[in-house]
Amino acid sequence: MLATASRVEDVLSRQPGLHVAGQGRRNGQTLSMRGFGSKGVLVRLDGVRQDISTGHIGNFFLDPGLIQEVQIARGALSSLYGSNAMGGVVSFTSVDADDLLTPGEDSGVRLSVGGATASDELRGSLTAFGRHDTSNGEVDGLFSVGRSESGDIRRAGGDEAEEDATLNSLLLKGGWEPSDEQRVFMSWQHYDEDATQPANPQQLSTDASNRCATAMFRATTFSSATAGSPVGQPKSLHGLPLVSRILMRLRPTAR
Repeated sequence: MLATASRVEDVLSRQPGLHVAGQGRRNGQTLSMRGFGSKGVLVRLDGVRQDISTGHIGNFFLDPGLIQEVQIARGALSSLYGSNAMGGVVSFTSVDADDLLTPGEDSGVRLSVGGATASDELRGSLTAFGRHDTSNGEVDGLFSVGRSESGDIRRAGGDEAEEDATLNSLLLKGGWEPSDEQRVFMSWQHYDEDATQPANPQQLSTDASNRCATAMFRATTFSSATAGSPVGQPKSLHGLPLVSRILMRLRPTAR
């Protein structure tokens, strides 16, 4: 679990050939790879395409603290993944109960608290998880809630990216294994952030044409999958991204 990461940039910044744009602001981050921008790099969350197109805002929304694994595939992969995959694919997988339980354990609770001096950030999360054997197979579940409050982001070279943000995140995930060769899971992840930042969060500073504004971002992703091969590889994958609300209110704010 990437509990120490507060932004996608923290996770991917050292990957060769992969660039994270957005000046460190979570809701303005986009990915570029092999010369392709956000329109040529496909982002997936628990198997669900994050095809969000909102102008200067980022094309995906997630809390890195809820991510267990990131897989990066470089090259033209549109024949396998569909459109927007000419540069490559970045797949995020959220944490589940088996990732946190050790052999012999059936339940647990994890409390995580952290911070970052570069953005005056304080964050915390509470996660409860468990599994249970039944006559019809093993079932497992996880519930995680997190909150983060951060300020201006100090960039390399002494520059600052203005921001005052509060992020609330929620993850619900459950699975059922009717046999050793089959697994069915469902996940529901919600991202809720309020931020005071430039109207175009991908620009570093503010000016007369890019003043600070109050922004609200709401994104919900639901996914389900069935794994039915002996090696646990997905035999069929079904996902449905539900964006309940993504908007930006350009209300000038004195900073």
